[in-house]
Amino acid sequence: MPSRSLGLALALAVLALTLLLHRLAHLLPCGQWVQAAFHPDTSSVAQLTLHFSLLPRVAVALLAGAGLALAGVLLQQVLHNPLAEPATLGISAGAGLAITLVSSIAPAIGASWGRPLIALIGALLAVALVFGLSVRQRFSPLAVLLAGLLVTLYCGAVSAGLQLLANPYDLSFYLWGSGSLVQQDWSLFQSLLMRLLPVAICTVCLIRPLTVMALTEEGAKGLGLALAPARMVALGIATCLAAFVVSAVGVIGFVGLTAPALARACGARRVGQQLLWAPILGGLILWLSDEVVLTAFGAGREFLPTGAATALIGAPLIFYLAPKLRGTVGGTRAIIMAQARHPGVILALWAAILVGSGYVALHLGHMPQGWVWSDSMLAFRWPHLLGAAAAGMLLAAAGVLLQRLTGNALASPDLLGLSEGAACGRIVATALFGAASSGLVWLGSAVGAMAVLGLVLALGGQGPKTQPDRFLLVGIAANALGGVLVTLALLAAGPAAGSLRAWMLGDTGLITGRAAISVTALLPLAGLALFLMRRWLVLLPLGGPSSGSLGLGVSGARGLLLLAAGLMTATATLLVGPLGFVGLMSGHLARISGFHRPLPQLLAASLVGGLIMLLADWAGHTLAAPFMLPAGLLATLIGGPYLLWLLMARGRRARV
Repeated sequence: MPSRSLGLALALAVLALTLLLHRLAHLLPCGQWVQAAFHPDTSSVAQLTLHFSLLPRVAVALLAGAGLALAGVLLQQVLHNPLAEPATLGISAGAGLAITLVSSIAPAIGASWGRPLIALIGALLAVALVFGLSVRQRFSPLAVLLAGLLVTLYCGAVSAGLQLLANPYDLSFYLWGSGSLVQQDWSLFQSLLMRLLPVAICTVCLIRPLTVMALTEEGAKGLGLALAPARMVALGIATCLAAFVVSAVGVIGFVGLTAPALARACGARRVGQQLLWAPILGGLILWLSDEVVLTAFGAGREFLPTGAATALIGAPLIFYLAPKLRGTVGGTRAIIMAQARHPGVILALWAAILVGSGYVALHLGHMPQGWVWSDSMLAFRWPHLLGAAAAGMLLAAAGVLLQRLTGNALASPDLLGLSEGAACGRIVATALFGAASSGLVWLGSAVGAMAVLGLVLALGGQGPKTQPDRFLLVGIAANALGGVLVTLALLAAGPAAGSLRAWMLGDTGLITGRAAISVTALLPLAGLALFLMRRWLVLLPLGGPSSGSLGLGVSGARGLLLLAAGLMTATATLLVGPLGFVGLMSGHLARISGFHRPLPQLLAASLVGGLIMLLADWAGHTLAAPFMLPAGLLATLIGGPYLLWLLMARGRRARV
């Protein structure tokens, strides 16, 4: 009912206006508000702040939120997917990566082409990639969402790496990438309005086609609608809306998800009603979120990105809607290869390659005079090389455990949010107890990882074996939520933000010898624990009833194995940060090598994970010398394309 939508809009507006007036009361007397809004006194800093900063910020928030909400309505209607929006489909992340890439590598091109065009190109490429990954599965809702969220994760990691390499201590571009509404005049509002208004007007012509799209394909054709062109036009308009908003204020997620959902909850069932009320609610949601951030953090914190805070609303909404989403990605089983004929020989070969690579990495380096082989690098290289390899082995083992226990070939510590949860726990524990309390910091990291794992298990379905794709979707949403919390902690870190960002990207340069030895000493203990639980790893993939009939306590066994995965993830994250894709790649490379039984696969994956991280660490410290590339960033650059290829392979098997 329109009255319910109007009531909600008024409630949001009153709350936001109350917070704004509260801040204005501390800025200047209320008698000067009208003068400052229209004709500010140039000698009054407070009046100039209100006219050129506060009011344009409110206007941009309303406009950007409306644009994202309108894009969300279009995407959800075209894809028949209540979770579709620019952030979950990778559109915003693609636009943000394009701007970051051009600004870092070729700023002259960015100046000549302009941010809106660059953002639009990046957004279109992201859309093409997402739909290319899901076309073989007939654009199943879960297939599109998983592809979009994976593209978002990869683009976000690459953007963060580029920002770190450009200037690790400059947070201005990082703040923009997280969704900043900071304004200095009215120029940005005017330019954004001139771009969004014509595109928004075009959506009025799509009311009838969007309404017909709700019918079956035969029914739509019977009414004379060419579905393919209509969908392409609607997707193009939604992409333009998202790209223009990203070019102006950065990546702001989940507004396009929340506003249409609230509009439908208030009774806006028709497409025309949603196109009217969703932008209104979207603008008010973003404005209210901005006012909450500014009020909570106080004066002097106007630079904080509001885009990060909106995920605190959107991620729980995904938790609520994911179990109701129909469809499957299909083909969740791993790629099956022939069993290795001589597994012992292959394991020995992997071990020899790992040891040999470590020896070479300790001695081979690139100096100003060229490549050299020297023992002088041994003393300062061995801690971070050993620590990186040990962390890679732990993450690889955790990835294999999660893949076998969830029945999902794409499960890994990073995609299920365990790594981000461990990072949040580490940051909180460090703030409470100090970095010197290493035991409490590790405990905090473990608690964070297990809390996220418990959340994913509770919301992913009745059991990880019954809803593998929804399980993964909820995990990725938890990962996004953890990333927001880490971002807020990062911005509150002050002078330590540079080193914390480097740790978040997997920088191994600060690993001490003591820490590396301590983590390496845990490897035999982890191996012994997994050896004792080897029977569980064989029986649990058979399913709960079959495992129980063989005398296995399913709940206890699964709980202990998941606990082991969480503890290994927490330990590795504490050392090298929340790495991406290492836990995923290692298990699949071990399986492709012919290892399918639990213990051989765990051992092979651990050796591969250690090798990946060792080589990534050596390359990061050597190839770009005297600059240093974080090992986690290099692993992500390699693992991201592999993950997307794996998703395409799943699509081909599903079609067969």
